[in-house]
Amino acid sequence: MSAVDPTGHYSIADWGFAVVDRDGTLVMATPGVPEGYEPRLERPGETGLKIVSGFLAGAEIELAVNEEGRVIGGMAGGVIPVERLDSPPEIAPGGGLRAPVVPPDPERDRLFAERWAETSPGGIPVIDGHPVHVFVDWLSRRDEVIFHGSTRTSIEEFVPRRESMEIGNDGRQGNLGAVYGTHYGLWAMFFAIIDRSSLRGSIRNGVGMYESATGDRLDLYRFSVDHRSLPQRPFTAGMLYMLPRDRFERIALYPGGPFSNEWACFEPVRPVARLPVKPEDFPFLDQIGGHDDGDLVRLSEVGDEVFAHLAGFAPITGGFRLVFEGLDPSIRDEWIELGRRLFPDIARTLVDEVTVEMTGPQAFLDTMGKRLAELDG
Repeated sequence: MSAVDPTGHYSIADWGFAVVDRDGTLVMATPGVPEGYEPRLERPGETGLKIVSGFLAGAEIELAVNEEGRVIGGMAGGVIPVERLDSPPEIAPGGGLRAPVVPPDPERDRLFAERWAETSPGGIPVIDGHPVHVFVDWLSRRDEVIFHGSTRTSIEEFVPRRESMEIGNDGRQGNLGAVYGTHYGLWAMFFAIIDRSSLRGSIRNGVGMYESATGDRLDLYRFSVDHRSLPQRPFTAGMLYMLPRDRFERIALYPGGPFSNEWACFEPVRPVARLPVKPEDFPFLDQIGGHDDGDLVRLSEVGDEVFAHLAGFAPITGGFRLVFEGLDPSIRDEWIELGRRLFPDIARTLVDEVTVEMTGPQAFLDTMGKRLAELDG
């Protein structure tokens, strides 16, 4: 079998790209990523691709081929589906964002260093009227702390517990029972100003490092909420926490894969410092995009209907057994089907007409356990 032609349009989750040949080098041309910074590819085998630059360096894609020898999709890292597209992908809402350029200023940096050294444990650094994002950028470049943003402004100690589920997690290292953070302070600021209580649907966000052939680096961010929520400006004041870096470990995108930009701590941890953040402090506030989360919003709606008919529940190994009374079977079945599609790492088993068993990762146990306790209380 000769090597297949991998050029074409693809998507992984909602990240779209095109494999193209640029003067003999295969690259992943991605909407919003400037030419010359696209991840470069190698061909380790007849149907394989390996990413060799940027934040995904080391990730491998195994292409699936039909009887005619045409690529129809594939798998990244053996766990993440790769979809073949019929048309070029568009830039994701809120994607391709560059951080504001902060001009060099040795005097400002000297002041920040002094103020940071003077900050008491758990205290608030005094930044003397400089923009918050400028201080956060400076501190990020020192690689000393892990950042965690929250609308809860008085957290004295973080415990390893999840309060939300990662949508579409299909073998990656998400949904852990851990304290999450990142070394990208500007990314963490997003979580300090987003009012989750006023949202329906997901928030989509992240940052990727892209690299040119000459070694120049470019960070590109994405921030998006469901488009139905965006006109209501779902923003609030919050807190950016700085956590001790030596208590965290960096998470792989999937088992054995390259590192993500997320870090996790699996034991209680106290902040080393904190910084109040207002929506106007977030440098990407007016660039937050609006995506369509219709299925997730519908899952939330039918979920409310399902749990309104909850008659009882009991813990089982790795999850819960739920018993319903008077629940419309069509609503139940829609809830199960949507849930399986959007949260593939949660198993939903229909035991009989009134009983459903659900099992999943620690994040599911945390979030479902909290919901059931609230209903029971």
